[in-house]
Amino acid sequence: MPRLLSWLANKIYVFFYSLGVRSYGAGLWLAAFFLPKAKQWQQGRRDWQQRLKADLAKRNPENRPVFWLHCASLGEYEQGRSLVTLFRQNAVNKARDYFVALTFFSPSGYEVCKNKADADWVGYLPLDTAANARNFIAILQPEITVFVRYEFWYHYLSQLKNQGRKLYLISAVFSQNSLLFRPILGRLHRQMLNFYSHIFVQDKESAYLLKRLILANKNTLVSVCGDTRIDAILSSKEKAEDEEKNGKKNGANSIPVLLSAWAEAAPVFILASTYVSEIPFLLHLSRALIADGWRILLVPHNVDTATISQFRAAFNQHFQANGFGFWSALEKFDKIDNPLVIIDKIGLLKRLYALGEAAYIGGALSGGNVHNIAEAACYGMVTFFGASRRRFVEAQALVAANLAFLLPISRSNEEKIVAAEQLFAQLLLCQQPTEKVRIKAGLADFFAAHAGATSKILAAVLS
Repeated sequence: MPRLLSWLANKIYVFFYSLGVRSYGAGLWLAAFFLPKAKQWQQGRRDWQQRLKADLAKRNPENRPVFWLHCASLGEYEQGRSLVTLFRQNAVNKARDYFVALTFFSPSGYEVCKNKADADWVGYLPLDTAANARNFIAILQPEITVFVRYEFWYHYLSQLKNQGRKLYLISAVFSQNSLLFRPILGRLHRQMLNFYSHIFVQDKESAYLLKRLILANKNTLVSVCGDTRIDAILSSKEKAEDEEKNGKKNGANSIPVLLSAWAEAAPVFILASTYVSEIPFLLHLSRALIADGWRILLVPHNVDTATISQFRAAFNQHFQANGFGFWSALEKFDKIDNPLVIIDKIGLLKRLYALGEAAYIGGALSGGNVHNIAEAACYGMVTFFGASRRRFVEAQALVAANLAFLLPISRSNEEKIVAAEQLFAQLLLCQQPTEKVRIKAGLADFFAAHAGATSKILAAVLS
């Protein structure tokens, strides 16, 4: 009787989950009439079966075994990218040539990565219905599947599990506040965890929660191996440094010469992945930094016309005409005299961190999710950011070691101004010679200790 009740309860949960997924899809279909991203999401999945079959026939006529990496968006791709690179190298060494398929849930990830050379095919993950999952897997026939961080799609996972395919979750982080622990929704998500062959988590707390409180299936392995994104970041940094050393001024990872020359005149503070909602904070901080002799690179998270117009209006109101400029205009000159440059083109931020001595990472000042801290910190600079809704292991570790600093949640303009003043006061302390040395050495030790997650995962995947 208990088994029958458990089976019936699971059927009910799956039914309502499926209903919720279909309702979500219907909502996005309606939103596509008004929102560009929803339209991309909807159009990217149109006629997906025919398109996938045609793409595989064209790109994989030899029927090579398939390695499938799925990411929610661009941030998760950064965590999976190093695994794909290293996987291909090792697979070739073992005389196996895999076809690499990369899927995204979000248009923001797909649009940036659709032409990436490290994947043989890039597409959208169809909506998680039983039919879609069954048909997608039947067409793709993945030998190895890797989902990144927070991806839980019941029908895809159950199909892969039932077919006995290798299925891995990497760079995962869990806490007591995770969806897994909620009474109703958590039940189905806990079941989904048992579909994985092996779960690789970033820290010991996540492993404890999975092993002791969640996983009932002893066949699902759990390993602590850190964050694969650290390896990707260090690899990008190394490539950039090699290009600089070898004089490749126009390489894929090189810094624009004009900005390099501009940065030599004064220390550079980088305001990275910033939002319109943060403008009061950014304005107040920028004025203080410039008065103290700093130069500023301000990089909005979005560079669409509406966002850039809002930044332009705000900074025009508070700065003189020669006080700031937009990169799209300044890059045409021979020299930049403006103390503040707003980067209104995508793809530069990762390279520009090499110019900085300190950085603010946006996204979480008003209680959202902070963006990539490690990309800045790996250059040995102190970083500042708001308290994120998600638990980022590297952020917690850096703050605990006084190598990075949290700002208070600031929703009103007055609170944002106070946060800017707190940042500036802390920055002055961090610029003291002994503190600069301590922070730089501490960050070097941190990245040395946290590198290598990709190799650990690969060893298990290829075993």
